[in-house]
Amino acid sequence: MMAARIAVGQVVTSRAGRDAGRTYLVVGVRPDGRVLVADGRIRPLERPKVKNPRHLWIHRTCFRDPFWVADDLHVREALALWAKGKGLPEVTAREDRATEERDDCDRKGGC
Repeated sequence: MMAARIAVGQVVTSRAGRDAGRTYLVVGVRPDGRVLVADGRIRPLERPKVKNPRHLWIHRTCFRDPFWVADDLHVREALALWAKGKGLPEVTAREDRATEERDDCDRKGGC
């Protein structure tokens, strides 16, 4: 299932809804497969947004250390590092090509 690929600390971008194009950090995964995302500004950790994984672009970058999801400041810092393309030793700053190719197929009407 797709939710198994998503981990706490993963960088994702919304591709559907009012927030389409907004980048978030995954701060939780619910048992029903939906994920909780926050950006530290509009969506703080106190009220994360519940998203269906099908409505997200999943990036390969994952801030695995719980330090990054401890508070809003660290969430904003993690997203800023990702946006600048800087990486940490355990972080890869490249996008998942399989997700990217699948999204191209979705936009073209299927593959």
